[in-house]
Amino acid sequence: MIEIVSPGDESWQKQPFYAAHDVDEILIVDPAERAVHWLALTDGKYRTVERSRVIELGPVDLAARIDWPGDRLRAIYQCAHSALCRALCENVAGATGSAA
Repeated sequence: MIEIVSPGDESWQKQPFYAAHDVDEILIVDPAERAVHWLALTDGKYRTVERSRVIELGPVDLAARIDWPGDRLRAIYQCAHSALCRALCENVAGATGSAA
């Protein structure tokens, strides 16, 4: 299973669900940290591993191969997200007759 961390998500909290369904390994990819956390199910709990039991790869190897979004892309995303939030707030304020 691959989880990609985004602001406000619950990637880390999903481990009990995956364990209950016998998911052998979880990869939690965190673009903000530019890190990959590889977890393997052992005795009903997930533990960090250095190498996958399924494929010949580990978290450091995978992180090195990822083309992480650059600062410019992150700035564009944040700007677009802010603009969208402002537009939504203005629409809500206009619909309710209140000031944003």
